[in-house]
Amino acid sequence: MSPKRKVKYLKEQKMYVDKLNEDGAGYGFVSLGELIQSLRSAKYKDTSKAIFELIDNSIQAMASRIIVAVKTVPAALKNKKAHIGEIAIIDTGYGMEPAMIRAGLKYGGTHRYNQRDGIGRFGMGFPTACGSMTPTYNVYSKLEDEDMYMVPVDLQDVVKASFNGEDIDVPNAEKATLPNWIGNIKFKNNDGKTVDVHSLNHCTVVNIKNPDQLTSGYYLAQNFINNMRREMGITYRDYLTDKKISLIEYVDKSNKYLELKETNPVDPLFLREDCLFNVVKENDKTAQARKGGKIKIKGTNGIESVVTVRYSYLPPGFAHRKGELFIKIDNRSKIMNRNKGVMILKRNGRQMSIVPSMHFPKDGNNSGLVNNDRFWLIEVDFPATLDEHFNVSHDKQGASPNPGMWDRFEKFGMGDFINEARSQWREESRIRNIRLDKDTKSTTVERVIEAIKIVDTPPIMNEEIENAIEDEKKKRYQDAIRDVGLVDDDPNEKVQEKLERIKADIDRDVRFLNYRFSEASRSEGPFYWSDRDGIKVTIKLNTAHDFYKEFYADAPKQTKDCIRILLYSLVFAEVYSTTEGGRWYQNQRGKWSQTLALALENLANNYPLDKPLEFDDPVDTEEGSELTEVA
Repeated sequence: MSPKRKVKYLKEQKMYVDKLNEDGAGYGFVSLGELIQSLRSAKYKDTSKAIFELIDNSIQAMASRIIVAVKTVPAALKNKKAHIGEIAIIDTGYGMEPAMIRAGLKYGGTHRYNQRDGIGRFGMGFPTACGSMTPTYNVYSKLEDEDMYMVPVDLQDVVKASFNGEDIDVPNAEKATLPNWIGNIKFKNNDGKTVDVHSLNHCTVVNIKNPDQLTSGYYLAQNFINNMRREMGITYRDYLTDKKISLIEYVDKSNKYLELKETNPVDPLFLREDCLFNVVKENDKTAQARKGGKIKIKGTNGIESVVTVRYSYLPPGFAHRKGELFIKIDNRSKIMNRNKGVMILKRNGRQMSIVPSMHFPKDGNNSGLVNNDRFWLIEVDFPATLDEHFNVSHDKQGASPNPGMWDRFEKFGMGDFINEARSQWREESRIRNIRLDKDTKSTTVERVIEAIKIVDTPPIMNEEIENAIEDEKKKRYQDAIRDVGLVDDDPNEKVQEKLERIKADIDRDVRFLNYRFSEASRSEGPFYWSDRDGIKVTIKLNTAHDFYKEFYADAPKQTKDCIRILLYSLVFAEVYSTTEGGRWYQNQRGKWSQTLALALENLANNYPLDKPLEFDDPVDTEEGSELTEVA
């Protein structure tokens, strides 16, 4: 250290000590102003984790209904879009007496300190979570048949007073009425009767005012609601078995509430029948439970507690549409990716973290995870009495088994389950790929079409197709930024760079219409037709037409490929034609189909093909026919 820097360093120390002595702040173990500023800076992983701290308190208060409400306010200088101006976490728990509201707002203030029978434990979650989102918040609470009380908090005042050497207490609780935007929220109670929050007999409401530190993906109301529903469905799946968590948006400018949206439980192991995506319409694959069990572990208090282990195996094709090698089922795939790891840890039934890597005592059981490891899952649910065995952090954002637990897991057979699941998946996947490759060799045709599109797509497309491509780009862009938790108007330079890369990738991928082949049945319909949905064009062969039954179905692969390319050429020309041209193709397709049917009939009866053919009057074969999609 240079002499100049040394002098500066020592001078700064002396100035700080002199200030402590002058202000009377003394040498207590806590410097409140700095502590609060530090806790505000030590952010949660994202806003949902901060909200979860408050939901945990609601569950601890035995609430059967929780509502998370957001107030959307008009655009301002800092936020150029209508954005969230307030948040309220409302619960039907048993409430707090006025003095307890004050005590609960102290850092470390809880009547449940170090208790292990619920979700909370340290008394830091309530004030830390609120402070991570805003410096100003109000807490309202009401005991059964008693008045509502409120305690207001302004952390800026606390910091200022602390720096001036003043002791400052949590404000007294005073009788209060909920703001109408919160109190007028309506919902159905357990008896099915519509009530509003004002009418609750007992409740607690945390009102986050003017949040200034929401994370990306939580600034705008609909993004907030979508992300929260997804995260809450997974995190609180056990609570949601017989209780409810809802979300609602209130638009301040129009004084209107949007739809109250319920949160559905999501089991990342896909085993629970009451959870989303246990069964899907896109395929008939379901998760397979493997034998788990219970492990008895002694806590630091010497008392035995039970750890519950669940295993799940997802067969090949579980995350793909039926009969498809590459087309994924988005909802299942996103959940699998979000929970990919060695094990999912739950604490007292509440999901806490994903363990990313293996640490079994035997090296042979430790290997890096690969993409296919999404298809086996392990869930470990432990009680809070074993927090020390799972290295639980005070903010409940993370946990990981200690070496002793890894040893118990290995003895329990967890490594064997992983190895067996991997082996089974590889073999079943190999068989499935061979079967699908044999059944869907039209991938050769798909590659030909992709190559043709690049050089043969008309430079000027009709307006309808241009709009479809632009709409698809916008949809994919919004989905992409929502999935990664970004917002379009985030001023951060690095975020904007990420957004530009996302746009460039989508522009590259969404340049042309996408063509696929399918089979369907239309009695007396044409031998083929096409449907367009956005940028997806499906070319359908009619399994009810003689062309399919007598010729196509049993044709060699090369012949089928040639027919598909021929049909693609016809559909391509039709799709890019004018409206009048499209009608021409529809009319001609009916004539072609009738001629083809008669010709095949002649052929089947050994009639000479040059015999004049007789035609019926043309009929409309495009409308009103029953369509059955064949996967």
